[in-house]
Amino acid sequence: MDTIQEVVANFSTFSGSALKSRSFEISFPDLRSLVESRGRKLLKLGLNSTDRVLLLASNSPEWFIWSLAINWAGLVDVPRGEYTTSSEVEFIAVHSGATAVVVQNRHYLNLITDDVRSRLEHIIGMRPLKGTIDLDSMPESDRIPAPAPPRAINSIIYTSGTTGDLKGVELTNENFLSNAKALLHRIQIGSDDLIMSVLPAWHVYERIIKYGAAIKGVPTFYSSPRELIKDIQAANPTIMGTVPRLWELIYNKIQRKLAGRGVAARFKRMLINRAVQYKIYGRKNCFMCGFIARKLVFPKIRKIFGSRFKYAISGGGALPRHIEDLFSTAGVTILEGYGLTETSPVIAVRSPDNPKAHTVGKPLSNLQVKIINMRTGNEQSSNEEGLIYVKGPSVTPGYYHDYVMTSKVMHDGFFNTGDLGCLDEQGFLKVTGRYKQLIVLSSGENIQPLKFENALSESPYIELAILIGQNWKGIGALLVPDFEALQEYCKRKKITYDRSRLPEILQHQQVIELYQQEVNRLINSRQDTKSYERIKAFDLLPNSFEVGRELTATMKPRRHIISKIYQSNCNKVNKAINGTLVV
Repeated sequence: MDTIQEVVANFSTFSGSALKSRSFEISFPDLRSLVESRGRKLLKLGLNSTDRVLLLASNSPEWFIWSLAINWAGLVDVPRGEYTTSSEVEFIAVHSGATAVVVQNRHYLNLITDDVRSRLEHIIGMRPLKGTIDLDSMPESDRIPAPAPPRAINSIIYTSGTTGDLKGVELTNENFLSNAKALLHRIQIGSDDLIMSVLPAWHVYERIIKYGAAIKGVPTFYSSPRELIKDIQAANPTIMGTVPRLWELIYNKIQRKLAGRGVAARFKRMLINRAVQYKIYGRKNCFMCGFIARKLVFPKIRKIFGSRFKYAISGGGALPRHIEDLFSTAGVTILEGYGLTETSPVIAVRSPDNPKAHTVGKPLSNLQVKIINMRTGNEQSSNEEGLIYVKGPSVTPGYYHDYVMTSKVMHDGFFNTGDLGCLDEQGFLKVTGRYKQLIVLSSGENIQPLKFENALSESPYIELAILIGQNWKGIGALLVPDFEALQEYCKRKKITYDRSRLPEILQHQQVIELYQQEVNRLINSRQDTKSYERIKAFDLLPNSFEVGRELTATMKPRRHIISKIYQSNCNKVNKAINGTLVV
């Protein structure tokens, strides 16, 4: 199978359920019929091969059905989903030259401006919706789409990532399916599996998992972040695609339960800590605690994921080491992977048979990965850090209508990911940060913020941390408190906690001292922290970050947006650093 058309045709060989949710279920044979029917109706509208179709919808079985139908008809989908804005939709519609749009509901329809409406020939509703075409009520075309070449573009995904303007990443049948097949060779999905789908569907990471399930004839159950725990208990999945932020939220809930001063809480904290020390770092004097934790504590953590759970694939960002260590010790397998939209997306992922800790596994077998010295341009040896370059059939042919940007990232067939990392002696890849996120102090020292931000997130009182300090004399941080943990702390300290008075509470001397202690414990007082890496000042932010504003769809910080939104907080931290005062 080299095209989406061939994947759809193969659905007839499976008899079981393909897509499920609380209110929907469809078998593989019926899915094929529905996809082909909608594809013919799209052709009946007069759409032709390579026409671009905007797909504005959230994660659901309907999203996947429409995406397959668009591609089966030889058309190019241009997807966008949760948290998109009207201005983004307008830019994407104009830049891609889309001639039609499929909208899930009134919310997405309202994102289409008058200017965009004037450019579109067809506005289609996934379901009957006033102001849209009801495609299901239309007759089918007699036209049968011509077989799509493997290298035909079938999707343009616009992504800004964490650093820049929107870019249209072209992805072909070959890109997607070569990546899906190589991924299946690595992680091995079986006929008894059930995939839990919870991430944004338009994001390429979630999409490639859907393709993998479709190729193997494995059902997918659709959930949402709000209903995830309930749906896990009801559906009892075996595999799930996740992002680090999801694991951070679960980790923080566990930490809050252990944050009390009682004997039981202290005992559990000691058990878990020593169990990790024994399992991950081989400290023999922790064996008995590890044994007790496995009997008394860790079964409760595993129970969260149901009785059939095999593993989660974690992508879309680096998994903090302390989170990986805890869940690994508890018996919850997380296969960390790495990739980008431009690589369809998976470059490397751990194998269930050899999930080497603190790496993203080996590169997929059909890809070449090399590490390039940023200064000399030469290839690095084992364990030497540099820029990660990748070459293979899943690498994008380029950015849509942007030859200049394409030429900047392609070098002799290799794609420059812009990420930093190294390959160890066994060929396992470690990702250490992003080149553009390096913070360069006025002294010339370079700091990769990711490892320090991950360290700070170990605190039960810190939900998220962002390091700042480009061209400053020292490093600062913006800290988003874990407000539930902070409320418990205030209760113990008899500090009146009222969300309407939060800015005042965050300036309370005892609260500031609490966070200074956490910064010192996790960063400043560590022996391996260099003097210029110590956090000189920080500010506490009164709101959690939101997806679509401060966070990407996979919940990574959008640093360029954060620096604009919280410019006054950054200025405050900089002044404190210059005055050597703690904010």
